[in-house]
Amino acid sequence: MTETAPGSLRARGRAALPAAVAVAVAVAGTTLPPLLVLVAGYTLSWRDTARLLGSLRPAVEAELRAFSLPLWQPHEALGLPLLAQLMHGVLHPVSLVAAFVAPGAPMDLQIVLHLALAAAGAWLLARVLGATPWAAAVAGLAYGLSGYVLGMSCVLTYLAGASTAPWAVAGLRLTGAARRGGVLLGGLAVAALVFAGDPQWLIVGLLIGGVLALEAGGWSGGLRAVLVGATGGLLAGVQLLPALAFLPETSRTASVAGWERALWDLSFWRIAELVLPGFFNGVPGSGVAPVFRELGGDVGRHTTSFVPSVFVGALTIVLAALAVRRSRTGLVLAGAAGVALWLALGVNAGADQLLGGVPVWGAFRYSEKLVGPLSLCLAVLAALGTDRVAQPGPLTLRQAQGERIREQGEPDSFIRGFLPIGIALGVFMLAAGAMATWPEAVVSAEAAQALRQRLLVGLGHLALAAALLAAVVITSRNAPRWAAPAAAAAVALQSGAAASFALHAGAQGAIERQPLAALRTEEGPVRITTPVVSTPALPRPDLDPADRLAAFQSRLGAAPYTSATAIDQLDCYSGFASVHFDRFSEAVERDLGVRHWEAWRRLGLTHVSAPRALLPDQLPSVAASVEGGVKVLQEADYGFGVWEVPHRPWASFAQGVFAARDAQEAYVALATQLSLGRPEVVLEGPSPPGMSSGRVLAWERRGGLVRIEAEADGPALLVVNDAFWPGWQSTLDGVPVEVQRADVLVRAVPFPAGRHVLEMRYAPPELTWGLAASAAGVAALAVLLLLERRRRAIGQ
Repeated sequence: MTETAPGSLRARGRAALPAAVAVAVAVAGTTLPPLLVLVAGYTLSWRDTARLLGSLRPAVEAELRAFSLPLWQPHEALGLPLLAQLMHGVLHPVSLVAAFVAPGAPMDLQIVLHLALAAAGAWLLARVLGATPWAAAVAGLAYGLSGYVLGMSCVLTYLAGASTAPWAVAGLRLTGAARRGGVLLGGLAVAALVFAGDPQWLIVGLLIGGVLALEAGGWSGGLRAVLVGATGGLLAGVQLLPALAFLPETSRTASVAGWERALWDLSFWRIAELVLPGFFNGVPGSGVAPVFRELGGDVGRHTTSFVPSVFVGALTIVLAALAVRRSRTGLVLAGAAGVALWLALGVNAGADQLLGGVPVWGAFRYSEKLVGPLSLCLAVLAALGTDRVAQPGPLTLRQAQGERIREQGEPDSFIRGFLPIGIALGVFMLAAGAMATWPEAVVSAEAAQALRQRLLVGLGHLALAAALLAAVVITSRNAPRWAAPAAAAAVALQSGAAASFALHAGAQGAIERQPLAALRTEEGPVRITTPVVSTPALPRPDLDPADRLAAFQSRLGAAPYTSATAIDQLDCYSGFASVHFDRFSEAVERDLGVRHWEAWRRLGLTHVSAPRALLPDQLPSVAASVEGGVKVLQEADYGFGVWEVPHRPWASFAQGVFAARDAQEAYVALATQLSLGRPEVVLEGPSPPGMSSGRVLAWERRGGLVRIEAEADGPALLVVNDAFWPGWQSTLDGVPVEVQRADVLVRAVPFPAGRHVLEMRYAPPELTWGLAASAAGVAALAVLLLLERRRRAIGQ
């Protein structure tokens, strides 16, 4: 035994080498286009990846490296929970690796890591479903280089979901089939999918994985997948339970309006972009997309699609079609692809009308995101189809019956593979003629010209796909062992050629990472607002439109760019804004008109940043926002100024109190106080015993911790202009003290006479429950692994 073990290990190593090479090729081929962008001196990070996630990343990394959780974001909308927002993906493995291995690295690092993870995950899923190593590389390349996956470099949250979902689906399939490693992979991957922060991908991934588990192992296999999926959810309890507790406090509690539901649904016209790259939007970041504006449906004020590209590739689709009838698994994947396409079409195909009332699902927006699952299913089908081309089934029996088949003139299965691409070429050539004479009564001349140009580009890609398919077919007939590697190379060339329509090559340094750093106040944090976040004449004509807007908004101080300089922004740039903040904002603007700025000054607004060039309808609001202020900064190059305005200090002692019984009475009382110019604080709950004056001597605020040293002349009420939120706990000289809601949105605590230290800490109870759930998940996973080991031992 001991003598043969090394040889056995060497044999196993040699057997694993082709698989290792194949997955390495898939990862390398996927990451090559983005790496070329980076080597050329550009950045991949743009839109929400740069603005929303990149601005908060330094704070997230600082907390993680201190072995604590980033629970609170104090710099938007008076303060918000951060971890509970899900979308920051704080605890995803890629986030943790970036924080501890390369702290301070740009978001480009996480983008490249997620792209590699997506390619490797699709490769693994294809292997689990029976593809050979090099055929699985087709799946990795087709998915990793798909328009959706590359395009989601603009929103890292959705890229994280796309990169993690294949691993979860593979784990659930292995679990359903009772194969080795399924429990461990499934549990960990489902947890990582929760940590990715995209609940829609989580639901879709669990459904696809569950159906594949059911197909592999019947009802018992489906039950095993449910148990493992639930265990993964428990493992992620530290993220999931805070998110569930946070959700009712956000604007997501409101029903999605009809116009918002229809926004960014996949247009029937855009289905052509599955094989015609750039058909709707052209190159990312190029500004207004006339084709999208006119053929994208109800697009509102938006100028381009949410998903930059939905390209999959004609070659991928042809290979996928070859696999549909080969097995029950192929039929399941084809059905999942069809459902994903239907869901992506949203209101255009009746999906939203049918499912809009379904809990949780009905709250999702931007249906064209479902192109991601569609791309994954087609990529894995393409891998299975590649094996059909490379290893023909019993019908051909090339070694035993090949000559007889050819003699009898039976149609060759490889030749039949040309039929779909031939039909597609014919259809699109006819479409080219139609587009060339598109009536301008239907679309504008600008859109018609863009259509013609993009169709010609698309036809070039179709011709390339046809040539690559021919090369794969010829290889399969003359050198069968090289057919799958040839297919992988062909898919890499096809999809790599279209990468520029999904990746945005952004200018390094366009975004200012330390905006308005010169602003200071003595009595508390700087708190700004930006009534207008664009200007008719954006500076920096040397940049593309996307970079020009980002360059201007970051320097202006739009939310949440100022988080990096610890400057508060009244505005909130998040998919999970506070419902209380939003309702208050709408109410004061409705009831007070341009005077609503007085409410925000009362809540600690210190500065207003506004552009010099304004549209006529913007002038009254901006003028009211800076009334009585002093200009303290003028940015000539970017054309904006900053005014310091009169305001109530961030922390101060109340001059008087009006006690309100509930939130509605509190708002009415506050509106009355504002209209009369009275300073009394509206307090929900009992009034303190006294209203003495006092002084704030020192203050500190970082993350979820506030520390204030103050002195009161008698019993008093200390008001802190940060968001009142469940989970905040306070102590006064170490003794617990109640936090009360003041002026509808902020906090107040009773303060006794004398000098004391007030400490406020954000410690939500759901975090404790979440940690307990994660511990239970670890125990559950250990039990399932022991049961799996015992079952295998009994089987042996």
